[in-house]
Amino acid sequence: MRQGIRFRVCFSSLIYGKMLKLSSGHASSTGKIVNLISNDVQRLEDVSLFVPFLFTAPIDIILSTLYLYFQIGYSALFALLALFLFVLVQSYLGKKFGSIRSHTVKHRDDRVRTISDMIAGILVVKLYAWENPFKTKVEIDRKKEMHFIKNSAILKALNLTLAFAATTIISVFPLLSFFLMGGFFTPSVIFSVISIISNLQMFLTFFFANAIMNGSEALVSIQRIKEFLLLNEVTNKKLMINLQEDKDLIRNNIFCKIYNNASFKWSNDSASETILSDINFEIKGGELLGVCGPVGSGKSSLACALLGEMECASGNYFLRKSLDEAGEKSLKVAYCSQVPWIVAEKTWFNTVIQICELVEDINSFPDGADTLIGERGVMLSGGQKARLGLARAVYADADFYILDDPLSAVDAKVGKKLFENCIKSLLINSKSTDYGNYRKTPATVVLITHQLHFLPRCERVLVLINGRIESLGSFNDAIINNINNNEFIESMKNFNSTELENIEEIKTFDSAESISNETIQNNSEVVLSTPHCGKEGDLIFDNSADLDTKKELNEEVIKQGVVTFSTYLNYFKSGVSILHVIFIFALLILGVAASMITDWWISRWTSQNIFEQRNNGTFNASFYVSLAVLSVLISIFRAMFFFYVCLTCSKHLFLKMLQSVSRSPLNFFELNPHGRLLNRFSKDLSTVDEMLPITIYDFTSACGYVVGSLILACIYIPFLLILIPFTVFVFLRIRTKYIASSRQIKRLDSASRSPIYSTVPTTLEGLITLRAFGKGDWFKLYFDNLQNENTKFMSAFISSSRWLGIRLDWVVGTFLLAITAMSIVMKNLNLIQPASVGLVLTYAFSMLGTLQWAVRQSAEVENQMISVERILEYTNLPSEAKEVTDVKLPPDWPNQGDVSINHLSLQYPGSTKKVLKDISIHFAPGEKIAIVGRTGAGKSSLLQALFRLVEPTSGNFVIDGFDLSTLGLRDLRSRISIIPQEPFCFKGTLRFNIDPFAMYSDKQLWDALASVEMKNMVENLDLKLDSEVSEGGSNWSVGERQLICLTRAILRNTRLIVMDEPTSNIDNHTDSLIQHAIRSESGLFANSTVITIAHRLNTVIDFDKIMVLDDGKVVEFGNPHELLSKTDETAWFNSMIQELGEEAENSLRKIAKERFEIKKL
Repeated sequence: MRQGIRFRVCFSSLIYGKMLKLSSGHASSTGKIVNLISNDVQRLEDVSLFVPFLFTAPIDIILSTLYLYFQIGYSALFALLALFLFVLVQSYLGKKFGSIRSHTVKHRDDRVRTISDMIAGILVVKLYAWENPFKTKVEIDRKKEMHFIKNSAILKALNLTLAFAATTIISVFPLLSFFLMGGFFTPSVIFSVISIISNLQMFLTFFFANAIMNGSEALVSIQRIKEFLLLNEVTNKKLMINLQEDKDLIRNNIFCKIYNNASFKWSNDSASETILSDINFEIKGGELLGVCGPVGSGKSSLACALLGEMECASGNYFLRKSLDEAGEKSLKVAYCSQVPWIVAEKTWFNTVIQICELVEDINSFPDGADTLIGERGVMLSGGQKARLGLARAVYADADFYILDDPLSAVDAKVGKKLFENCIKSLLINSKSTDYGNYRKTPATVVLITHQLHFLPRCERVLVLINGRIESLGSFNDAIINNINNNEFIESMKNFNSTELENIEEIKTFDSAESISNETIQNNSEVVLSTPHCGKEGDLIFDNSADLDTKKELNEEVIKQGVVTFSTYLNYFKSGVSILHVIFIFALLILGVAASMITDWWISRWTSQNIFEQRNNGTFNASFYVSLAVLSVLISIFRAMFFFYVCLTCSKHLFLKMLQSVSRSPLNFFELNPHGRLLNRFSKDLSTVDEMLPITIYDFTSACGYVVGSLILACIYIPFLLILIPFTVFVFLRIRTKYIASSRQIKRLDSASRSPIYSTVPTTLEGLITLRAFGKGDWFKLYFDNLQNENTKFMSAFISSSRWLGIRLDWVVGTFLLAITAMSIVMKNLNLIQPASVGLVLTYAFSMLGTLQWAVRQSAEVENQMISVERILEYTNLPSEAKEVTDVKLPPDWPNQGDVSINHLSLQYPGSTKKVLKDISIHFAPGEKIAIVGRTGAGKSSLLQALFRLVEPTSGNFVIDGFDLSTLGLRDLRSRISIIPQEPFCFKGTLRFNIDPFAMYSDKQLWDALASVEMKNMVENLDLKLDSEVSEGGSNWSVGERQLICLTRAILRNTRLIVMDEPTSNIDNHTDSLIQHAIRSESGLFANSTVITIAHRLNTVIDFDKIMVLDDGKVVEFGNPHELLSKTDETAWFNSMIQELGEEAENSLRKIAKERFEIKKL
């Protein structure tokens, strides 16, 4: 068993290590890798227990055959022949197991991947009311998986039947041949033969059979692991050439050079599509290179190519490895991804937080810099995640920075601060601060951005279109003076280049008024010491959550004590009735009785003299064979029916868990890491599907055999009735002590696996980032430490199992000694016949191993029932409101878009503070409403209340006359369109991502794609609408994913559209398309009421109404021009505009006034 654990830990570490090296174009999903680590490596541990029997079985066969030969002569060969036939049958079953196993794990991968996808994108699933299509998709995968699990169960039933009925079946052949060859049945001969065959049966038909069965499954797992380990890695020798070989490049201070019309693709597979073509440029040390281009042009791919994440298919690419010709100082690279990668760890505190505008945010967190931010940063807003990702890159103190659109998620003022103070002053100019010389040499920065007003400040600008460099040079050369007739470049020429300057100058750290070291230290003390600052949370974040709620993010509740009877009851009740259970026990009793009557008949046969045996030979033989066949048939039927019952229970448990999890409120997913949920749907469910039925069957069969043996022994030796109660008492005492520890160890084992499974999706999401920072070895060590933590519990479980085994050996040995002594005494007193002694001792010695196995399996049943307990825990989760109610909505509701909010208040579960406070307001049909306010004002909380992601504490929304609190969630969410700030796509096809219900025709889909200018791009794909979307939409750019989300809203064509400012990651041209759809009278959303959460005031200044939130209250509401005309202390919006600087303020006031005048006409 220890060797098995070593196998599991070793291969898990290999798999994770391989994952860290996977090519960015790999096809492995989170679900598959979790399955490899949770189930496939477990097969290697399982088979290690039985492998030794493959080597000891031949020795046992030879010795047993020799003994049989001395007892019954050549008839022993028939026993050997029967054993050989058994081995052949089991070998055949083993091959079938392997074939079925390969199909099972394939469909299990699909199921776990779909569930993983659903959990990762649960916010989108709930906002779009897509729970049902995802459940349907999971159920289809589950149905395919269960088909092969059922086939496997049939084979397992046959295999286990052969194992437990082998003695009866095999004994028929040598005994009948011995009788037919003239042999005389005596107790000494017959029961010696049966005893030897029983011993062989235990070795060959049980241990050997399990070795074959588990070995076949292990071979499939080894093949799957092998295929994964042979996947392409990122090590591209073309990218790793040391530039010390080219001294000229180092002397010219060139960090990176791509030339000879280089092209890049995600995989070196010949079928892989070329993403970047004819690339020729170089980057010098200390340079700020701006990269721009339309959505899907290859900007993020270029960043990955610079990091060595893409295959250089042609041309050459040199990345500098050292800073000097001597090679004494290596080049450090830092990367800030477009989608910030956030690990479920503590917030970093360092001097960089001041530069990256994080001080105020950290001060607002419950525990300051020690606040747990949750898996994937669910506790942070989009802007906070972006700044945290940038802070991590800056803190790396690297020489070469690749920043993929880090400023898109922040407002204009913060964006300029980050650009001026962080990128220009700190990284490029290396200006010292009053709190230390943070950098000694200028860094080289590649800035990918859609915010074109930053490009004039870059030394050079690279314009990328369709994977090719369209222009490269200074801003004037690349853009202004470019004569290429290109739509994107023309749009860039027309952009307002003074936008950056419209924001008042922000003092950089090298100015006379720079922040002092004392100020930084004071801020540091505030951050570290502030336990609570009282600001309400932003989207999916309650800053007022108490400590216990916060702890739930990382700590799993582990139950204590025995597995309750209700767990067993609920397991069987989930799929069958009490009659099924009674029928199973009836079959068990019949099977044991038939087997024992068969052996009793042999005992009766041997009691006859030679003349009776000859005269009644035909009848004796016929009845003996009939009893043996009946015993086998009952065993087969029992096994089949038992596995049917167990799989039915498993099937219904899964459906209940899936329904319960999918209907859980959003905060459940925020407080429970991804891996914790996957642990239930992978490891625990696999245990219930495949391991628990076998264990329960083993336990009940062994118990039946032991009870039958004791009854038989007591019939012939009544004195055992005195000894048995004491023996049972000792057994129960030993078992109670053992199970008390092993049960809790198993619980700790299951809980300690969850962090392991959580690490897999987290690592996959941030592979490029962690490799860019060179943190692969750190994460490998972290994963290995998690495995070591889990291994401690498994080692303790093995030790407790050996403790049990030793004590059971003592007790059983003592009991057998007593039976043997009593048998001898009673035989000498002529109180028992020799044949009966042989029968009793045969069963007694067989019981030696069976009783130990029964006790072990009884403990193992309880240990494995912990998986049922954990699944049942997730079948009774708190649920959201009903999906459908009795309220009947008109088919076209909402048909106007009239929205009223009446005395609405909201507080998050577990919190005592209200984040929305008595809001009452009305939005007229067709109005374009912008909701503005500082971080923590309650903007996103209002949207959560609208979609009832969190139920209001009091008050309500009324849309077109219907109170939203009376509607079913499916009716509500499916009738309102939303475009989230962070787009999410699911594994599947493009068609599934925009129309999972298959409600629209192909023409409607193409028209919607044309509206967002994606039609031409999709038409150029080989599979068109059925083109693949990878897990999380990773094979589509962030901008393209946002357009896919916009396409969903266009298809719904509802009269109420909600936007969380979704234009941050798209170019100006595409942004103008969306703005036209919102504002223009001919736009797609012209007649719809549009509610937008605005982070940039310039994008909403021409809206019909502005609603200003502060501290959960509406402090202002009205036309932008009217709000800007206010000058008193209640002029919140006016003060927000003034903060942008005089020129920006004048520009926005002008736009607001012009829009107001147009509306009056």
